[in-house]
Amino acid sequence: MLGHKEQHHETKVMLSQGSFAARLVDLISKSPTEDARLIKESKSPKDDSRCPLRKYFLKREDESIYKIVLNYFSAVADTFPEEWNDESGKYVVRKTVGYTALIIVLRHLMEIGFEKKTLTRAFFDDQLSQLKTNLGDQPLTVDTFPSSGAGAIKLAKALLGTEVLKFNATATADAEPEEVELAD
Repeated sequence: MLGHKEQHHETKVMLSQGSFAARLVDLISKSPTEDARLIKESKSPKDDSRCPLRKYFLKREDESIYKIVLNYFSAVADTFPEEWNDESGKYVVRKTVGYTALIIVLRHLMEIGFEKKTLTRAFFDDQLSQLKTNLGDQPLTVDTFPSSGAGAIKLAKALLGTEVLKFNATATADAEPEEVELAD
């Protein structure tokens, strides 16, 4: 992950900290500036069912957020080892387009995980195995999934095996963080 891109980074596939944080924050808050203001004023931000990690944020369970993200991306790395470990720039998994798609997919997988009351590594391993099957023989390259918002959506749809991306916000509204298993 980069703070900013430099000339010697041309051969390595890296993701900027800004891209990483912006996409992850989407799972926590639709208005981070407003949340920061409320917290500074010792007020409690409201829940927002559109943000599946928000309940953990509101309960100050940063370790739970970390564990979910770690479980998920560890499963991604193991499911797509060649693509994940490649530094040539051939694959999109570690580029912004891939990361954006993976965050979209995480949002969908969390809905399933909340229903099953599990977001463990084993859960994500099982889910990603299915996603890899959905992908079929489509290579995770920039030729197949261009570096754009449309490319990220195309990749997310391919992984999820769907023509339409949807997120049932009410599914997360009923799930309490302590009810969801995070560790194997």
